[in-house]
Amino acid sequence: MPGLIKNAVKSFKISFLVNYLNQLKLEAVMIFKHPHEYGLMALVSREDYILLDKYRKKLDPLVKFYMRPDFFEGVAPQHISLCYFSYPDKYPEEFVEKLAPKINKIAAKFLPLKVKVQGLKGGWELGLGVPAIVWNIIDLKKISQFRAELVAELKKDIAHFNDPEVDFTPHIGIALGKEEETAKLKEIVEKSRNDKPVELTINEIFIFYPKGPKRIFEKRI
Repeated sequence: MPGLIKNAVKSFKISFLVNYLNQLKLEAVMIFKHPHEYGLMALVSREDYILLDKYRKKLDPLVKFYMRPDFFEGVAPQHISLCYFSYPDKYPEEFVEKLAPKINKIAAKFLPLKVKVQGLKGGWELGLGVPAIVWNIIDLKKISQFRAELVAELKKDIAHFNDPEVDFTPHIGIALGKEEETAKLKEIVEKSRNDKPVELTINEIFIFYPKGPKRIFEKRI
């Protein structure tokens, strides 16, 4: 009997490790399929990541993976995509890096930025094409102002600016849901709209390069 228990525990540990490694592989693949563009992202405070715990019990069986509180093995954290502005075949990385001081000057005016969210929202509501789960931002005014100033400044130096001007909704990704569980995810999202509003803090800016992200601005409270 002790031998059976020992083998069962060993089998469970191996199974858990395999599943964990497969999860990391899936996450890295999903993130690295991101279009090879230059872009700007603003990160949610690592301390605010725990707010997601409220929904984990319901979401766990229905999602493929969660965004992390920090960058890890190519997996993106919870962030707001501010804009995607050009491609490497148009401008070298050295040119993009020279834009950092201008970006930082604008970031210093807005960060740290408080973002009010209330429950969840689904990727199907934002035209993302995948059953992503995002925070439901209920006040876009400051984020939109931040983005508008960044776009206006970048356009002064970038002739081949490719970011869309319309139909852009800033959003904070939480997780990627399973296609077959979309109906259940929609139920959870709808019920979450009555949750108490909470504030998230945005205090870091990254330039997203095809090879990965690079922090250019951080302003802690």
